[in-house]
Amino acid sequence: QLDDYPQALLFKANLYEEGYILDKDEKKAFDIYFDLANKGLFERFLAHCYEEGIGTEVNKELAFKYYQIAASKDDAEAMYQLGCLYDYGQGTEENKKEAFNWYQKAATLNHPMATYNAGISYIFGEGVSKSVDTGCRMLDKAIKLGVSDAKDVLKDFKLVHGKWTPKH
Repeated sequence: QLDDYPQALLFKANLYEEGYILDKDEKKAFDIYFDLANKGLFERFLAHCYEEGIGTEVNKELAFKYYQIAASKDDAEAMYQLGCLYDYGQGTEENKKEAFNWYQKAATLNHPMATYNAGISYIFGEGVSKSVDTGCRMLDKAIKLGVSDAKDVLKDFKLVHGKWTPKH
């Protein structure tokens, strides 16, 4: 019985969502994600459905709720997504400090884009005290995690005596 194997159900839902092997059916994918989330499993996937309208209507508030649940279980992607929702005021009030806090939490778990966004937050002082040096260090880490956009930002800074500073 597939119900005894939640990872297999998650995989099946992914196949329906993407249309790989199985015919694309976002509603079936949503229904599986919904059932799993109601068993306390893989809430991030249900949150994503609500955020993007996959198999259901877009509902940013429910996306926010399910990302919170997943983030409380140390799901780095859910933490990153919460940061984005706070950053842009989707499903919750815009709050740059909370956005930074969630990016930072996900960055400690080596989430690439969260590391990048935390670095940008430090450089511009959004939601956190401005620190070009700390921001550049985070961008350098983001590059190592595979975020090529971080190279474009970092090129405007230089390392002088072990501290990052603007080139101009």
